[in-house]
Amino acid sequence: MTRKRLEIGISNFRKIVVDNNYFVDKTELIYDWMSESAYASPMLRPKRFGKTLNLSMIEYFFGIRKPDSAVLFQEFKISEKKDFCRKHQNKYPVIVMRVGRESIFSEWNNFDVYGITMPYFADSFEFTESETLKFLSYFGLLTILADDFMIKSNRESGEGHYDILLIPHDKTKKGVVIEIKTIEKQKEAEGDDKFKARINNSIENVLRQIERNEYYKELIVNKIDAEDIVKLAIVFAGKEPYVNPIK
Repeated sequence: MTRKRLEIGISNFRKIVVDNNYFVDKTELIYDWMSESAYASPMLRPKRFGKTLNLSMIEYFFGIRKPDSAVLFQEFKISEKKDFCRKHQNKYPVIVMRVGRESIFSEWNNFDVYGITMPYFADSFEFTESETLKFLSYFGLLTILADDFMIKSNRESGEGHYDILLIPHDKTKKGVVIEIKTIEKQKEAEGDDKFKARINNSIENVLRQIERNEYYKELIVNKIDAEDIVKLAIVFAGKEPYVNPIK
């Protein structure tokens, strides 16, 4: 029997297993974590307590782009939960953002380090690369509503795919369907009246799109009355958002 090595400072699950390093079996954390179905799972542990290693383990277990990683878990407890593994192992697109230096929000130019706009994320979610970044940004803003709403995006409803749907947990409250459109910002040669008309036409077109494709149908299925459905068009001209027509 080959003697295992005891290394420190390794936070990559695959490297630990392949290099035959000691690893305290924490794989049942995967099952416990998945079973809790929480919106967010903060891991409040001191520095050097294995948080990054645990996240690496989760990435290798769930990652759809890591189909050869199943062998890494063969000697660990999670492999005994065969139905769970068949259902979940390597079935999901996984997004990993590593914040090693400073906040990822401090400078846009460090996004390439974390790979959040890499093509395989867009492929996995069936978004374009720009849509992937757009939806991640929106969800970051909308998570504050998670106590009151189920937040969904880019799902089929009616005759198409809505951008964002907010389904209230309390069915007496209003549901919201949001459709987002981006257009060019005002050009130097474009007069104010012409720009206002372009904004207003875009908002009207988006609202018509919501009605025509019935993006709100999932809300009705969830027992939200039609009169309690808010249909919201958000038009971005460059970075400027417009919700109501300009007068």
